[in-house]
Amino acid sequence: MRSVKAPVSLESVVSKSRFIVYLTRVRDAAQAGALLAEARRLHPDATHHCFAYVLGPDAGTYRAADDGEPGGTAGTPMLEAIRKGGYTDVAAVVVRYYGGVKLGAGGLARAYGGAVRAALAKAEPVDPTVYETYAARIRAPFIGAVEHELRALAKVVGCVYGDPAEIRCRVRAKDASSVVERLARMTSSSVDWTLIDTSIEYE
Repeated sequence: MRSVKAPVSLESVVSKSRFIVYLTRVRDAAQAGALLAEARRLHPDATHHCFAYVLGPDAGTYRAADDGEPGGTAGTPMLEAIRKGGYTDVAAVVVRYYGGVKLGAGGLARAYGGAVRAALAKAEPVDPTVYETYAARIRAPFIGAVEHELRALAKVVGCVYGDPAEIRCRVRAKDASSVVERLARMTSSSVDWTLIDTSIEYE
């Protein structure tokens, strides 16, 4: 999956209707909602403000809305344009000013989906880095050595000392297995690992 580096805005005219698309990278549903609110602020007199967004490392969170267009003719084509393009953490709003000519269901789907595809074609894609956060439980004899090694190999985000101690660390997903294997060799496999979070960043 990938996202977009910077916001994109495009305008097109289809059978006298104006379609204005706003597309940007977002972290969560709140940011997607803020994009929709801004589009409504900029175009309070528009006929429709349709939107779609896709979120998460596996693009598993998504939503679309037709805002008064016939069901499935606006938000769904927008959503499919994002998902089929292989994008995540992307939100799009398409503003329509009705021009007096009815487009029909197929025409609307092509117009809304096409607006988002055009914006994605103009956008600069950016690949994500997937991070995993682990809780490592470590017996007393190894605490100092393991903490030192983790600070060199990963980002330590929390420590609770005791016996066992628990150190929480964040590491690139692609490096996680090598970190675990290295510490297993150091400690005779006495560190217990628990995956507690997965996240993505765009660098």
